[in-house]
Amino acid sequence: MDEVGLSRASAQVFVVVGAAVLVLFGVFFKKRQERGGLGGSISRAKTFWLCFAIFFWFIVAPAVGMDESLPLPLRRVFLAVGASMWLRGVVEMVMLYVTRNWRPPFGVAHDIVTILLILGALVVGATEPVSHDATSIATAALVVALLASLIIEIVHARTFFAVVGRGTVGDDGVWFADEHDPRFTAINRRTRLWNCILCTAVLFYFIAWFTL
Repeated sequence: MDEVGLSRASAQVFVVVGAAVLVLFGVFFKKRQERGGLGGSISRAKTFWLCFAIFFWFIVAPAVGMDESLPLPLRRVFLAVGASMWLRGVVEMVMLYVTRNWRPPFGVAHDIVTILLILGALVVGATEPVSHDATSIATAALVVALLASLIIEIVHARTFFAVVGRGTVGDDGVWFADEHDPRFTAINRRTRLWNCILCTAVLFYFIAWFTL
């Protein structure tokens, strides 16, 4: 893992291309769910959260982790998260679209494991030297945002599970919070709030990562 690396420019291209693809994906996915896609209709807030989570965990995390100009102890954190999330992505797609037995507690368990991976990587790198340039400091702050995003995802999953229970399984499973279903009003409202907060945090990081 330590030897995996890209130039910052290459990592930035990966992020920009990934962002463009996810914008298109978000538009397509929302329309597909409205036409009766598996899992049911999805609100705008949850569509944004889905795309943001994929972007942050599956694209930004490995890209930052592969940036050779960043301190290795910080890179390990993001590489570990990227590997963990890509593995989860494969398993979750099978459980959603093939076996149809995905339940929110599975995601919560994985989020907790990923948080422990982050903390473990930080402990391993605690004795290694880390530069204190502006980008490295911003990257350390991004680790905090990464931990926050996982904790928020746990809250999202637990509150959704409290509403739907085992209703996520089977051919008629509900996987998403609907825009117009009153059961999800509070969930969608909280999701919009955290979308704004975390998106702002990542945006500030990009200002540093792309300009410094």
